Amino acid sequence: MRKAIFLFVLISGVINAKSVTRSKDVNIPTPQTNVLSNKESSSFPKSKLQQEINKLLPQAVGISTPATKTNVPQDIISRYHASPFAAIKQIELNRKNAFTLTQNIPFNASTKGDWIIIDSTVIIDHDTTINNNILIYNNSQLIVRNCSLVVRGIIYAFQNSLFSVDSTSLVIPQDYIYQFGMQVGMHIMDSSKIEIKHSKINSSNLPLGGGVINGGSLLFDNVLMNEAFITFCTFGDKAKIHINHTDKAGEFVVLGDSSEVHISHSDTVLVWVGFPKGTSGKIYGDSLHMNNWINHFTYPDTTCNKITYSLVLDSLTGLLLATMAEDSTNVDLYNAEIRGSGHIFAIPDTDTIMGLVNGSKYSDFTAPFPGRNYHLVNSSVAAWNLYFYSGTQLSIKSSIFGECLLADSAKSLFWNAVCDGAGGHIGAAGKSFLISGLTSLYTDALMEGHSVSLMLFTNFMYGHLIAKGMAATILYNTVLANPVLIYDSATVMVTGCYPPSPSHTNENIPIRGSAFMLRGPNSPFSFDGYKVEYAPTKDTTTFFPITGRTTTPVDNDNICTFSTYGLNTGTYVIRLWYFFSAFGSSDSINFDNSIYLNWQNVEETTKPKELSLSVTPNLSNKININYVIPQSTEVELSLYNISGEKVATLDKGIKNKGEYTVKLENKKLANGVYFCKLKAGKEILPGKKIVLVK
Repeated sequence: MRKAIFLFVLISGVINAKSVTRSKDVNIPTPQTNVLSNKESSSFPKSKLQQEINKLLPQAVGISTPATKTNVPQDIISRYHASPFAAIKQIELNRKNAFTLTQNIPFNASTKGDWIIIDSTVIIDHDTTINNNILIYNNSQLIVRNCSLVVRGIIYAFQNSLFSVDSTSLVIPQDYIYQFGMQVGMHIMDSSKIEIKHSKINSSNLPLGGGVINGGSLLFDNVLMNEAFITFCTFGDKAKIHINHTDKAGEFVVLGDSSEVHISHSDTVLVWVGFPKGTSGKIYGDSLHMNNWINHFTYPDTTCNKITYSLVLDSLTGLLLATMAEDSTNVDLYNAEIRGSGHIFAIPDTDTIMGLVNGSKYSDFTAPFPGRNYHLVNSSVAAWNLYFYSGTQLSIKSSIFGECLLADSAKSLFWNAVCDGAGGHIGAAGKSFLISGLTSLYTDALMEGHSVSLMLFTNFMYGHLIAKGMAATILYNTVLANPVLIYDSATVMVTGCYPPSPSHTNENIPIRGSAFMLRGPNSPFSFDGYKVEYAPTKDTTTFFPITGRTTTPVDNDNICTFSTYGLNTGTYVIRLWYFFSAFGSSDSINFDNSIYLNWQNVEETTKPKELSLSVTPNLSNKININYVIPQSTEVELSLYNISGEKVATLDKGIKNKGEYTVKLENKKLANGVYFCKLKAGKEILPGKKIVLVK
């Protein structure tokens, strides 16, 4: 099996889920870059988290312009296919632990921990519910026929064993994506099989992971995927997948050496044509008629080099084609409609990826990826999917992408970006580190393993934040569309600070925010309180207290009252400290926001004005753009797309000092992310992000 795809982090079970919701109408200002400090109450050494944030968090955000025609699809939350990466992670299943379970067990069909161990032949022919993982090994067989079987766990067959299902309703209920799955095979000489015939599968409309490893094989014949979706992956040598007469067959990632995938007389099939490390090949899409009838297709062909698997597609309807490329590959696509363009990065590298836009048509385009050549000619990509492994440090800026997931010790930064869910979800596993800033998500975020994630000014438009394993996730001024789902030993630290505007001197100003913690049932972390300070932006060497340390959690309510009596007008930094502890040690993290104080008891028309630009709201189909100019000057208000292309001039001319409002007419604009920029005289204000959703 290939090093690039080896990772498995899976901790399952029925856990008490906790939740938190955020209001979407919060006015979120731009964050300061000072987000973490161990200045107070820390017995830890200099925080590694602080060091990593300082490395990844940018001082400025740029926009690049790819040579492409942008056409953002209208249905930006299309989720036909799931996440091949999540299934890939499950393949490993910590096989050493699985193998340990099989040692010195003198019983069959017995329970050990979260596993049911089967080491002989067991027949189930009556309705049965199993609330454990199932491990079938050592030439044993689990035969299920003419009944209903409910399994709340993983089904794993290896060492020449068999899992056979015939004329059965197989139900695998899940609480979240890729909670469970089916996996077969281990060693090259392993001839284990999973075969399902004349049956129905239900997975609660959430995707399952399916893996076929080395000599293992998977057979589906006359299967109805009723409210189910499975991502199958082949790895290692001589893995086999045969799918015949299956409705909504699922997706298939073909990467294994000498593996064999044959799909026939089925519908709704997504195939990821793999390009393993060091291989090359071409795909000519004009010979394929996507979403229509496919009579016969085979790969690799004569254009390929070093690809050893065999892919055969016969008599299919609803075929969607995708590619999955590893490092050191050379791929050319001509006249192709690619449902997903997946890229696995396993060689340690540091780079920034910019300008990707889902749903784009490319006349002649080479993707801006390190370590490979991926060339598109007259071809389109519905979703860009990126997978970071090992010690990679790759950032994504100013892009609309379908999926990005981290594993091993990878580090990544999403900045001024959108994940539209067209390719799956975002996530972090292993010991990876993820920062998301000024980013909108139309999908789930799955944090697991020992990963650390920091989400700054991130908007969840759809989907859930899911935390499991030992994952630690920190939220600051992040908008959630749904309750947080938290399991195992995971921890979610929720912080927020929303200073009001306008604000004045000589008054008591209530400031809303959040400071609390969500914990899985086995989380080692504790919430130790918060405090709030302030300092003038002109001199931040000394901060003055607004509150002392408060240990009462706050969920989107008043965190403090800021007394501005005796203060001068101007901009002030509001610093929120968040205190926590784990494993007997204490630490803290802080976030900065700003507030502008105007004169009190002076009419708005006589108050001093500063050049400013704001959008209300920044996510809607009815948007007002407001700007203030302190003196008469020539102004230009322009709108740019995420690729940096100017798409409209909203206002232009010589303006007298005062406040102006421009209504954004978005009937001719596609859904997506835009930036509004104001030029007044020689001064140019930073762009304001606008997300159009019709």
